[in-house]
Amino acid sequence: MNHHRILLGCFLLSILIGLMIYYSFDHNNHDPDTEYILDHYEQFNNTKVTLIGEVKDVDRTNNTLLIQIGQSPPKGIILLISTTENLNTTQPGDNVEVYGVLTSKNSITAEKLLISERWAYSLIFIRSLPAIPFVMYLFFRTWRFNRNTYRFERREKHG
Repeated sequence: MNHHRILLGCFLLSILIGLMIYYSFDHNNHDPDTEYILDHYEQFNNTKVTLIGEVKDVDRTNNTLLIQIGQSPPKGIILLISTTENLNTTQPGDNVEVYGVLTSKNSITAEKLLISERWAYSLIFIRSLPAIPFVMYLFFRTWRFNRNTYRFERREKHG
């Protein structure tokens, strides 16, 4: 009976690995990422896209933004975003989420922009730091590590 479980486990594991390999080869047809969309812009021309990047330059007279997608300039992609929204409070370094239509290789007409200031974007991560010790306290209040079996066990009196 035990060898049937091992064979079934190996069979299911091989199916899982096969599905993972298939999906990795066919990923860009199901859920293309930003780089794939911009590299193959002919396929996605005049389609709605969603991009997240950092504001590099603001032109308030033409109501356009230059945003950088990705890391530093050698790898990052610079895009021109034209919009009808007010850009008076937008500064270089702010984070922006763009919902719009891809019009050419490096140009997007934005229907909606979500702009957050750099400090407000970083504050999300800083606010979560005090929660880490609290969660660890709650976990170790309920569970303890058994060094003999090398696993966590529920405490008898945890409350």
